[in-house]
Amino acid sequence: MSKKEVLQNEIIEAIKKIESFSENNRFEVFSIYSNIYKKYRDLNREDFESEIEFDTHCANIKSKDAVIQLELRNLQDLKSTVDVQSNFAQVRITLHNLFV
Repeated sequence: MSKKEVLQNEIIEAIKKIESFSENNRFEVFSIYSNIYKKYRDLNREDFESEIEFDTHCANIKSKDAVIQLELRNLQDLKSTVDVQSNFAQVRITLHNLFV
């Protein structure tokens, strides 16, 4: 199984896990999300079947990075005015869309 396929499986499991979390688990969500995003960013050319697929991956990182960094800050900041459950929902959507 390739690193990409392993990561896709981790994302599916993370989404399921986050669905069951409450507001008290925001740091667990932060940890899961930041860990997966780091692995996503660290994928190399060899992890993709074609150059086009890798180029798309690189473009996705550039286009999604600001949003993901904001979501991570909202999870980390206890004074954030963003509703925690809404933030969890957005995190699940973003994780789902990493490889879309």
